[in-house]
Amino acid sequence: MSDDDSNGGSDEAMKENGEEITDEQIAALQAEVTFFERQSQFDITIALYLPVESNPHDYDKRVELIAMLRGAGELDALRAQREAASKIFAMPPKFWMEWIDDEKTCESDKEIIKSLFERAINDFHSPEKMEEAVGLIGLRADCASTVWNIYLDFEKMILRSLEGEEADKYRLLVDGIYARFLRIPHLDIEQTWAEYETFAGGNESEAVRSSYQSALKRTSEIAAFERRLEDDSLSVDDQLNILSEYIEMEMQGGDPSRVQMMFERAIVTTASEPKANLWLQYGSWLDSSLKIPSVAVKVYERAIRHAPCTALWQQYLSALERTQCPADVIDSKWLLAKETIWTADEGLSLYRTYIYLMRRRAATQDGDYSKVLELFEEGAAFLQERFGQHWDSPKAQFRKNFAMFLYTIAKLPDKGRKVWNDILASGSGHLAAAWLEAVNLERFFGRIENARKMLYRAINSASDHPYLLDKALEKVNAQAARVAARPPKKKGEQERSGRPRKENDFREPKGKEEITAAKVDGEQRSPEKERKSPQEKAKRQHDGEATDDQEKKAKVVIDEDGFAVPTMPAVPRKKDDVSVVSSNSTETPSSSTTNGSQDLAKTVFISNLDFKLPKERILEIFPNAKEVRFIQRGMSKLHKGFGYVDFETADEAREALSKDRHLIDGRPMYVSENKPHERGQRNEFRYATNLEKNKLFVSNVHYDATADQVKEVFAMFGAVRDVRIVTHKSGKSKGCAYVEFEEESAASAAIKAEDIVLLGTISIPL
Repeated sequence: MSDDDSNGGSDEAMKENGEEITDEQIAALQAEVTFFERQSQFDITIALYLPVESNPHDYDKRVELIAMLRGAGELDALRAQREAASKIFAMPPKFWMEWIDDEKTCESDKEIIKSLFERAINDFHSPEKMEEAVGLIGLRADCASTVWNIYLDFEKMILRSLEGEEADKYRLLVDGIYARFLRIPHLDIEQTWAEYETFAGGNESEAVRSSYQSALKRTSEIAAFERRLEDDSLSVDDQLNILSEYIEMEMQGGDPSRVQMMFERAIVTTASEPKANLWLQYGSWLDSSLKIPSVAVKVYERAIRHAPCTALWQQYLSALERTQCPADVIDSKWLLAKETIWTADEGLSLYRTYIYLMRRRAATQDGDYSKVLELFEEGAAFLQERFGQHWDSPKAQFRKNFAMFLYTIAKLPDKGRKVWNDILASGSGHLAAAWLEAVNLERFFGRIENARKMLYRAINSASDHPYLLDKALEKVNAQAARVAARPPKKKGEQERSGRPRKENDFREPKGKEEITAAKVDGEQRSPEKERKSPQEKAKRQHDGEATDDQEKKAKVVIDEDGFAVPTMPAVPRKKDDVSVVSSNSTETPSSSTTNGSQDLAKTVFISNLDFKLPKERILEIFPNAKEVRFIQRGMSKLHKGFGYVDFETADEAREALSKDRHLIDGRPMYVSENKPHERGQRNEFRYATNLEKNKLFVSNVHYDATADQVKEVFAMFGAVRDVRIVTHKSGKSKGCAYVEFEEESAASAAIKAEDIVLLGTISIPL
């Protein structure tokens, strides 16, 4: 009967007797079973011990005993039996590899493990061990010969013990090892080739010879580095500088295995003086060039133990994520990573990396961002406690990212607003850009009313670029007006749609006062908004616009279907209705002068000017001018590229119109009459709209052609009245022109001409 049957029978017997089984009784039964199992295993072990003790040279019994002890976890007895076996027998590679693995598991001393490797090689020079050694240091130019020669000596020793067909097959194997060895640039490569010639006996492979010649050429390039490294007086830093140049040279060669070998060589050189930057460079190369995440993880695991720092931990965590390491394993590393934070910048970088990692995890898994929110809050509290109130200065990028997350992902605009208020109160309140960043978040992910309030505060607080805040306020006010004009959704309709009110819906809920167009443009408009910059005033003067006090906004009327009813267009004002600007104004607008149209006739409008052009250049072109007035660009010393020129008489102003398109440093200056117009009106077209049969449009004109050259070419068809080359505002030709003849017949003759060549280009009249 089995133990389960006996236990089941006793349980049933107890139940029949009306007794219940307690936990203590179950534990006692399990202990009894375990005891019998161990006793049975002990008996088997004793049964194996006795033959081994009586006959120590019984190989099979000893191997069986070692396997039994390894399965039982008896490490001390296992180690003793392995020692005894290794002294009597030459043990196979599997025996040594299992022993080494067990010692690694027990975290034994490195010297013990190293000793086991040496003893393993002395017993059997297995290809596995040799290949491992070749893979580790077989590419190094300074010591490649050592490991490769040991490998070759071992294989040639085996070859000498063989005969016939087996020897021929094994000779091919040794020949392949020579071929691999001679492909590697190393200092003793010529000696290696001589040994291969002796081994081949005149039957050298052409492929091996070609590989040798390429490696020999490469050896001459690296020999200079190796000679510099042979100097024993070099410090670690000096050696590292040479090795860095060496690594750069290998990177240009493009062989990843050699680059990795050189990094490992540099790591060994700096073993006594850890260099975190070297590990970072090594890891970056693995991530960007080799791109094998498992290899990178192993390197980073060594790096954080040799030269721990936050930058290495950042790369390590990212590498673990790329290998799709389990989340609990990555999270278990976080506490160790935090211990490497010594400065605020290091803390910000490390927290940012881990937060982004957690955010990507949440996005690809369950969409639960609560851990990301907790990590943001933890980071802010931890860094502020450790590094003081200026932990996130001067750009406050961590808190900005936190606010962005709260607005866009967490859908918590109230918390995001508090974070931004903290940013603005801690040193960023004088910057218009900071206010605009906060306002944009509030506009698109919060509430429009809060955005308006922030802008009013910004106008009073920011000390730079106030015009940016004015423009932003105009946009926000316009957006608020559109929202206010939107018809409210009926309750029944909203229920039928089944869509709940969104967090970023700008409409006010019931019970709160709605924003009306009148309030947006009138009652709630701040005094700062009423101030106009000189540039805006000057532009309004030229356009003939009335001031805000003269223009009353029309009230938005909503029809029965909920749509805004468009208002009738305003009647253009007559010039007599334009009010006179007070005498204390700094600049008298041309559209509001006391002399009316008489003063307008004495002024011309100039445009398309270089922003840095001084007034003196304009006065050179118009020597009779009384005054030149440029429209300035805000607080800058530059102007806007247009302005006005005042003259004493209207005749002088009309004469100045002839200077239209006058070139100033290759750029045409536009001169036009000063004819202001009301808002909504368009400028009159200055040219005739009827068909002009004596005028031609010419395309494919050479870009370097001048008006005189075009006139000279077309003069063969008749008298040319005028030529105008079409240019960009910069003065560069567009490759086309207008040619005006005295007679229509001349224009017709030019159209019928086959080819008109100008500066090597065929021009086409149309």
